[in-house]
Amino acid sequence: MGQIYKYRKIGTLVSSIKLNATSIQLDKGAIYTLSATINPTDATITDILWTSSNPQVATVDRSGKVIALSTGTTTISATIIDGSDVSASCVVAVGNAGITDVKSDNTATEVARYDINGRMLAQPTKGINIIKMSDGSIRKEWVKE
Repeated sequence: MGQIYKYRKIGTLVSSIKLNATSIQLDKGAIYTLSATINPTDATITDILWTSSNPQVATVDRSGKVIALSTGTTTISATIIDGSDVSASCVVAVGNAGITDVKSDNTATEVARYDINGRMLAQPTKGINIIKMSDGSIRKEWVKE
């Protein structure tokens, strides 16, 4: 049977730790730095162990810097290593940056086609064609041949 080690508690222990955020949303590739407020301020040992419950989603370094890696959710925990078992956590949700889905409404149809001089065309003609669409929009199209 293995040995059981007990921490020898010396000095003033941390009684609480509070992070600057309890939940954040980040885009993939974003960086956010968590900071901690420790009480009492005169605690003897204030070193923090930062961990991520899902390092494939986001990692955290020794200073609390969170790096979002892939979509999903993870919990970043900050635990004081003085033997007091005091900790705090922040839920990190990571999503995709920017536009993720584009849908097109292809209901507009060509109503008329004109050349650069405003003459109506029966079919596409070499050069610039100006196309009037059924939704009222105008398109320009370059026809090579």
